[in-house]
Amino acid sequence: MSDIITAIEWTVAHRKQYNARVINISATAPVYESFRTDPLCEAVRAAVEAGITVVASAGNLGKSTNGGKVWGGIGAPGNCPAALTVGASSSEGDRDRSNDIMASFSSRGPTRFDALAKPDIAAPATGVVAAI
Repeated sequence: MSDIITAIEWTVAHRKQYNARVINISATAPVYESFRTDPLCEAVRAAVEAGITVVASAGNLGKSTNGGKVWGGIGAPGNCPAALTVGASSSEGDRDRSNDIMASFSSRGPTRFDALAKPDIAAPATGVVAAI
């Protein structure tokens, strides 16, 4: 995680030089403390305060080994309120968007320690059809 923090800090320092406006973090770490004191969340908050949107994955801890739903599995930095946290949705095998649900593997809130509602949005992740 220290490499990710360093990368965030570098991006903030060079944001004007490279016109950096978005950071995407497709990695998660276990949550051991509140977002208020977590070093990764502090780096995310600093980036957002500098005018950079930080997008973070919710993680893939949505179900247990026996297939049951896991609640509170959002990893850091997705647990940070400053991050736009993205979960995965499932099309349920059809084109009708009205029955889309969270993908079984996608982490869902509330966040550990702070009990925040996360993820903020969900993007299609299963049943996606694309041209070859």
